[in-house]
Amino acid sequence: MRVLLASTGGSGHVGPLLPVLSVLVRRGDEVLLVVPPALAGTARGTGQPYLLGKDPPQAELGSLWERFAVADPDEQAVLANRELFARLCTTAMLPTLEGAFAWFRPDLVVREPCEYASAVVAEQRGVRHVQVAIGLAEVERASLELAAPVLRSFRPDLRERLLAAPYLTRLPAALDPSPFPTTLRVRDPAPPDRPRPLPDWWAGSTDPLVYLTLGTVAGSLPEATELYRAALAASDGLAVRVLVTLGHDGDATSLGTLPANVHAEKWVPQRDVPPWRRSCCATAVPARRSGRSRWGCRSSSCRCSPTNRRTAGSSHRPGQGSSPDGQRISSGKPCSGCCTTRRTTTEQPRSVRRCRPSRNYRTCSTNCTSW
Repeated sequence: MRVLLASTGGSGHVGPLLPVLSVLVRRGDEVLLVVPPALAGTARGTGQPYLLGKDPPQAELGSLWERFAVADPDEQAVLANRELFARLCTTAMLPTLEGAFAWFRPDLVVREPCEYASAVVAEQRGVRHVQVAIGLAEVERASLELAAPVLRSFRPDLRERLLAAPYLTRLPAALDPSPFPTTLRVRDPAPPDRPRPLPDWWAGSTDPLVYLTLGTVAGSLPEATELYRAALAASDGLAVRVLVTLGHDGDATSLGTLPANVHAEKWVPQRDVPPWRRSCCATAVPARRSGRSRWGCRSSSCRCSPTNRRTAGSSHRPGQGSSPDGQRISSGKPCSGCCTTRRTTTEQPRSVRRCRPSRNYRTCSTNCTSW
C-alpha cells in the first residue's frame, strides 16, 4: 500500500505522525512524507522519501503575527486555525500535494488535524484519509469548527468529510472523550528505546534533577522567554540540577546568562529523563486556565513523591517530614525543594478521576496529574 503522510510546520504537529510512519515502514508499505521547508531536517531524519512544500508569503505571515500579538485569546484562536492553518498554509501546500498525488498515487492519506491541503486533494481524487491526533480530541474538533468557513472555499463539504474521517489517538477514552464518530485508539507495538544516561552537564554534581519544559512548540515562542527567565532565576542557588528544553526552534541565547546549575538544550528524548530515574525529576507544566505552573517531585525515594505519601494532601514545605494536615509522610530522603505544590484528588480533572480506577491507567494518571 502507498501511504502519503502530511503535516504543517512544527515539531508538535509532525511528531505524532512519525510513529505511524515507522509502523507503515515495518509493515512493508511505501511511504511519502510531505512537509513545509521548516521540517526538512525532521523529514530527512526519517530515512524515508519526502517532499518539501512551500511556506505562505512572508508579508502575509508577518501581518498575521502582528495581529496575533495584540489579539485576545479568542481572536488568536481564529487567526491560528482559520487564517494560518486553513487559508495560508493550505494555499501554500496545495501545489506540492497535487503534484505528489499525481506521481505517487497514494492509496491512503495520513494527516495531522491542522494540515488541510492533503485532505482537499484526497477528496478530489477519492482517496481515503485519516487524521492522527496531536492533542485533545475536543480541542481539535473546536479547531475544525473555527477553520470551517475557509475550508468551504476549497470544498463545500470538507468540514463534514473531515469530521467523518477516522481519528487516531493514543489517549485513553476516559482521559480524552472524542466527538469524532470514528475514533480509533492505537498504541505503537514496537518496544520503546532504552533510556540513555544524560551527559555530565553539571560537572559531576549528583544534586536532584529538575526538568523544565514548556513543550516543543510553545517553548520556542517569544512569549516563553520571560517565563523561562523567571523560573531559572528562582532556581539560582538551589541545590538542584536544572535541565531546560526549548524546542527545536528555541534559542538558548535568549535566556541570557544561565545560573551555574542550569543547562539548556533544544531537545532531549523524554525517555532519557523519565520519572523513575534515580534523581529527583520534576517538570513545569503550564496550567492553561490558571496561568500558573505546577511543580511536582517524581522521585520514588523522595518524601514528597506521590508514591511515598500516605495521603493525597496538598503542598508541604520542602525538607519537612509532615504534610500540612499533620500526617506523617512515609520514609524517604528529605525533599530538596524541587517540588512546591501537589494537587489533591478532588482538584484533579473529572476525566482523570474517572480513568484512575482502571488498573491500566491508575499509576500513569496519578503521576501525570498529582501536581
